[in-house]
Amino acid sequence: MRVGEDLALAAIYLLVALGALAAAVVVLIRGDIGATGLDGIFLLLVCLLFAVVFGLIGAQSIRRGKR
Repeated sequence: MRVGEDLALAAIYLLVALGALAAAVVVLIRGDIGATGLDGIFLLLVCLLFAVVFGLIGAQSIRRGKR
């Protein structure tokens, strides 16, 4: 892959990670955890897991591109 393609892919990964973090913040602010119980906790955990996974992939792609 070319360097431009790698950076574009890393940017998409990081945007997904930021979106997942934003969704987790929305869940916390709206109080979905208290209102929906276990469903809210599951939604929060899924959002945080997406943020971690896609953030790590994006960071690794950027680090690999700088070498």
